[in-house]
Order: sequence, then C-alpha cells, then structure tokens
Amino acid sequence: MHLARSLVILSFIFLANAHAWAAEPVKTTPPAGADLKLLDPGTGPKQVYRYTFTANKEYKTEMDLILKVKVREGERNQPSQSLPIMRIGMTIRTGKILADGSAETTYEFTNSKVIPNNPAEEQVAGAIAAELQAIQGLTGKGIVAPNGLVKDLKYSMKSGSNSQLPKVFENIQHTMQQVATTLPEEPIGAGAQWELRSAVDADGIKLQQITRYTLVSVKGNILKLKVKLSQHANQQLIEKAGIPEGLILTLDSFKGEGSGDMTLDLTAPLAESFSKLKIETRMNVVHQGNSQAIESVLDTQSEFRRLKTRTP
Repeated sequence: MHLARSLVILSFIFLANAHAWAAEPVKTTPPAGADLKLLDPGTGPKQVYRYTFTANKEYKTEMDLILKVKVREGERNQPSQSLPIMRIGMTIRTGKILADGSAETTYEFTNSKVIPNNPAEEQVAGAIAAELQAIQGLTGKGIVAPNGLVKDLKYSMKSGSNSQLPKVFENIQHTMQQVATTLPEEPIGAGAQWELRSAVDADGIKLQQITRYTLVSVKGNILKLKVKLSQHANQQLIEKAGIPEGLILTLDSFKGEGSGDMTLDLTAPLAESFSKLKIETRMNVVHQGNSQAIESVLDTQSEFRRLKTRTP
C-alpha cells in the first residue's frame, strides 16, 4: 500500500504548519533558508506576542486526514481514489522551562484509527490501518521557543519498528523546522499579516514555499489566524532512497495551494487547525528506454484538535 503511505506523508507536510513546535532557546530568528517578514502590523492596540509555558504539562491531540487523489498516466486517466479518514492521536509533554522561557518538549504518536466513508473505502481501510500502525510509538523531542520557532526537532522509533519511517519523518521534521507558526518580532494588532518564505525538501522534491498568516482576533491568550500556503518547484531530477536502479524520475512541475483556520493558545506548544491543500504534479519516468508522463492531483483536508490537558 505504497500509495497510502505517500499520501500520508504529503498530508503531514501541510499539517506541519499547524504545529507551534520549536527548538534551540537562544536563537529566535527563522532558520537558514527561511525569511520571515511582517507585511502589515494591523490596526488597534498592538503588542509583541510570545508563548508562556508551564513545566510538566501534558496535552492530548488528534489529527484527522481526508485524502483524494487522481492520476493520469500518459493518455490514460485512472479513476480518482478517495481514502478513508485517517485519525492519529498524539501526546505532547512539556518538561523543564529554560531561562529564556523556552520549554523542553516531547511528542509521541500514540494511536490511530481508519474510518471508511463508503463501501469502496472499506476495501483499502485494512491496508491503510496497517501502515498507520507503524507510526505508533514514534517519539520526538525538542525545545519550544517563545516565538514558536522550530529547529532541530528529532524523532526516534521503537526497536523493531518499520525501517522506512525514520526517513519519512526526517522529511516531516525538516518541513516543521522551516514552516512553523513563527510569531513576528514586531508589535502586531488585528488584521496583521506576515509571511514566511522557505526552502523545503519534501521527500526528495526541493520546493519553494510561502506561508502567509493573518491575525483575525485576540482574546486573552488565544490568537485566531487565517493561513494561506503556496508551494512551487522547478524542473528537477528526483533522487531519494527507494527508487529502483535504472529508473530516472524527473519532476516537470509542482504546484501546491492551501488555506486554513488556526487557533493558537499562547500557553500551550500546539495549535488547533482546519486546512485544505491541493497539490498538482507532473513527473516523467524513464526506465529501460521507455518514457512515461505521470500527472497527479492530491486533495487533502486535515483537522488538528486538542483533546485534554493535565499535569502528570
């Protein structure tokens, strides 16, 4: 069920924008290759917003992913495929609070569930459930900076877990480091807009990405945002582990457009969000002298929810 795994990976790439995980307490500027810019400070009262964390807190979260893909091989259109809802549980824990207000943080993928919407989806539900089972037990750790910056987030698998997943989550980790919900250095008010331009390596594809945030409202520690995401990539040779020997895979075009709503709680190292993303790609595969064009359209809908908070 390689298709299912590939779609899950693409979904996580966009979901990375919904997480306010970060690292390295001293540096509070975007990582190398990223450019954070305030476009509009907004109106009304303005202030610099920062996260304030509490040590030894636990947060239960849940992600729902809904995916639909359509593929065209040469002149042949394949039937569009809709996959069941993939529900993934995660626990996020804060540890020690550092001198600058950053929090040592750990993450664990704890459970998963596949929810078919119709009989056709029931036929693939079992295979997808098996793929998601391999994610359970994945853990990560890092440091959440007060401005929401992500760097150096590290994941590890339990002994005996699927050997392909560490590489998968290297890609997710890199994306999260580049496109987290980093808050501006300047004071902002309602209607403020800022954007993060970054270079992202998405499973062997080198992308240029622009994430634009709009501050809709502020109530106490709760910030509500609108988010728009655009991605594009130039023609390139795709080089990654797993491509069969003798096969040449070239990306001819890549375009991603997404939007969503996000709620930040400045006391917690996470965000709640609802988002949609559409990715259109065109690739060319050459094998044993034969060339084949492959076009695909991936539609993703995702929701990230906070379930429960407690002190262990």
